[in-house]
Amino acid sequence: MDFFTQQDRAKSKTSVLIVYFSISVLLTILAIYGATAFFLTHFSGNGRPSDGLALFTDGLPWFDLELFLLVFGSVSLLIAIGSSVMMFRLSQGGKSVATLLGGRPLNPSTTQRDEIKLRNVVEEMSLASGLPMPELYLLDQEDGINAFAAGYTSSDAVVGVTKGCLQTLTRDELQGVIAHEFSHILNGDMRLNMRLACLTHGILFISETGKWIFQAAGRTVTSGSRGGKKDGLPIILVVMLAGGILTLIGSIGYFFSSALKAAISRQREFLADASAVQFTRNPSGISGVLKKIGGFKAGSALKAPEAGQASHFFFSQGVNFFLGNLLSTHPPLAERIRAIDPTFNYEFPKLAATFQAEDTADTTAKSLSSEFAPVSPSRASLVKPEQVINSVGKMDPTQLQLGQLLRAKIPEALFAAAHEPYSAQALLFAALVVDSEKEKTESSILTLAGENLSLETLKLIPAFQALPHSLRLPLIDLSLPALKLLSPAQYQKFRQTIQTLVEADLSISLFEYTLQKILIRHLDSHFSPARKPEVKFSSLNSILEPTRILLASLAYFDSSDPNVIDKVFKEGCKQLNTTEVSHDLPAQEACGLAQFDQSLNVLQYAVPSIKKNILYACATIVMFDSQITEQEEDLLRAIATTLDCPIPPFALRTQS
Repeated sequence: MDFFTQQDRAKSKTSVLIVYFSISVLLTILAIYGATAFFLTHFSGNGRPSDGLALFTDGLPWFDLELFLLVFGSVSLLIAIGSSVMMFRLSQGGKSVATLLGGRPLNPSTTQRDEIKLRNVVEEMSLASGLPMPELYLLDQEDGINAFAAGYTSSDAVVGVTKGCLQTLTRDELQGVIAHEFSHILNGDMRLNMRLACLTHGILFISETGKWIFQAAGRTVTSGSRGGKKDGLPIILVVMLAGGILTLIGSIGYFFSSALKAAISRQREFLADASAVQFTRNPSGISGVLKKIGGFKAGSALKAPEAGQASHFFFSQGVNFFLGNLLSTHPPLAERIRAIDPTFNYEFPKLAATFQAEDTADTTAKSLSSEFAPVSPSRASLVKPEQVINSVGKMDPTQLQLGQLLRAKIPEALFAAAHEPYSAQALLFAALVVDSEKEKTESSILTLAGENLSLETLKLIPAFQALPHSLRLPLIDLSLPALKLLSPAQYQKFRQTIQTLVEADLSISLFEYTLQKILIRHLDSHFSPARKPEVKFSSLNSILEPTRILLASLAYFDSSDPNVIDKVFKEGCKQLNTTEVSHDLPAQEACGLAQFDQSLNVLQYAVPSIKKNILYACATIVMFDSQITEQEEDLLRAIATTLDCPIPPFALRTQS
């Protein structure tokens, strides 16, 4: 199953989620109404829930329309408030979940051995998959073996791991866990989980409101007793009773919200396990983690108070439910292990609480550099459009090894610069200096960024100039977490400097354009977390004109021969699988870089299946001559980044 099918299936799961949520809300309302009616019937003294508009029949002596409407309105309002509160709390994407669980961001330039191992594994996976490097968070207070991926898009994705995960797993096992979490990112599970968190919190909000009322009233009673004040005590006790009753009634919602998460999450975990094995071709990695969890005293449990709300995000069961497997968000460990290792005998190895993985310094990536032939940056690669489409959102063991090689080939000075917020800025400035006229850009850096940052940039220019073109964009991807550590004011100054450097030589190269698209896509959303609508277009017919402009612009970029331009444009249009699009080539003045950019910004809101056709058509045009140059690779990368379709660095993968 390809990336686009998985994305469409995740989107369809959203519709299923809404249906399940609606059923859960209705059942919660009915259950709360029944509990309320029972209470009033037995304690009101007249044997009825209430008077007024009560509708009693011989068959339904308990039904009261007025009471039902009151419960329906009150519960619906509380659920809506609860969902809105959680939507606001998670508005900053994945880091909101990490913060909710007590995580701390991992310093990209960390010197801690376990943290370096984690960073290296995630960087290799990121480079192999074409995904931007996610932010890393550590849950230092959690002894259990667990991890999670969270976010709305790849731009705001984070990967978090517990202290127990870092301290007990070998590199291969950690790689299996990270591959599992990357599968959730690539398969569209993250956004689904974020929505699920918001909706289920709405149902849980009833119980939480009751707890808050009960605790607030309890604190009032305590403070009043200490101060010798007795006035109003009966009223406060009544409020406490009401809060307790609301908490008890709200526990009905806990059951339905847990059942909803279990229904949505379980099959996605099996899929992520299978994908992790496919990525790493190492079943013992992820099965070893699951076996360790089963034999580890701390298991995979989390102590964070909010762990229950985020239980469906985790690699393994993070909280215990009072009905056991019935409400668990994850399949039983033994079932997951047997799906990977059919020989498993259901015996878990016992691990001490202080178990430490016996790994030496993490040098895996660097040690691979001698196993592969060096990449020629100037050589064109023979590829086919279907190779590009089939590579989107996929990894295999060869890709993973190439990701390790890619990181190993980056000079140490540039690699270190990519992990510090200050030097990461200079790294990107150096990239633009190398790509444009030096005198103008160096002058701009000194004017805008200051002398120190300008000197740092000049130090990095020679190393970046010697860097193969195929490594430049991957290196920029690795610098994203460090750049996210800038303050908003620092980022705005950095972004303005980038814009000035791009415009310094009065022209924009395809590399400069691609670099800007990467920064805008992955950094602007971090510093301005307000997200635009995810999908606006479910039919290609509504976006035919921007699609034509995009393809025509590519055709003009690809050739200067009018006959070839017309031919490749028509060939690209054929791949859209629609007869509605006109095959008449637009005029060249309507197909500049500005128009290309405007069209691309519209097409990013199409559904995945339409994006697949558009990307296929773009690849067909770019690769019409069965080659892809460095400039064409940059352009295709810009398209894929904007459409949120991660393409691995295929210039390394397919060589002529």
